[in-house]
Amino acid sequence: MDGRVSPCDQWLDKATAGIRFGPDRRAVSEELAAHLEDKAAGLRRIFPDMTEEEVWERATSEMGDPAEIGKALARLHKPWLGYLWRASKWGAAILVVLLMAINLFLSDHFQSYGYALWGRESTVYGRTEGEKIQMGGYTFQIVGAACLDYPQDWRESRDRVQVAFRVSTPRFWERIDEGALQSALTMTGPGDWSYGMDRALLEQDPETMSDRMICGLQRAEWGLFHDTYTAYGDVEWTEGESICLKFHFGKGSFTLTVDDLERVVME
Repeated sequence: MDGRVSPCDQWLDKATAGIRFGPDRRAVSEELAAHLEDKAAGLRRIFPDMTEEEVWERATSEMGDPAEIGKALARLHKPWLGYLWRASKWGAAILVVLLMAINLFLSDHFQSYGYALWGRESTVYGRTEGEKIQMGGYTFQIVGAACLDYPQDWRESRDRVQVAFRVSTPRFWERIDEGALQSALTMTGPGDWSYGMDRALLEQDPETMSDRMICGLQRAEWGLFHDTYTAYGDVEWTEGESICLKFHFGKGSFTLTVDDLERVVME
């Protein structure tokens, strides 16, 4: 190699000298080089007797004055736009990492398996991936269903049916209103029993004369893009019987059905 710079490289250097943002300068240079190569290839076909030096000199001359082209490109490619674009990419990446960290470290779902922050009623039993439906930008899905079988000497001597469902949305800033969810939800089952989650149904223990809730809705876990709730009711349940969660919102109604409950012996 004789160390000389080719006419093509000289032309490209002059045409892109005014672009101060490096990534833009490289991208524009590659695009212009591709155009020059196309012109050179066309000249070789039309004028096969041309030398390579003549081909590149003519190709660059047909592209125009590199100094004038450089001024126009410099006006189009402002350096602050490039730096802003790069900063926005880093900002988006940092935001994603931050959201993931919030979801990982502030979500209590890893504590909810046997150590729920909202009490024993909020623990999810019978882990499943059940029926789901979408409405109003939210996805409702059954994620657990069980019949909790309590020993006779426990305070909760009756069986308790518990159905866990997850409410998720990509719009993490629009969490579902828990009060509206309670008002909308009714749990039903065989024998025409029905529990509205917005009504506090109490039962008095004849031994202790204290009241206890026989149905309710508890938040079991939460994440950045979801909340999980457990609806429960004290009923006599038989293997094979279905349980339904009926939702009645202002925008519509739907039902999630659980056909297969797991019997969990409480110890």
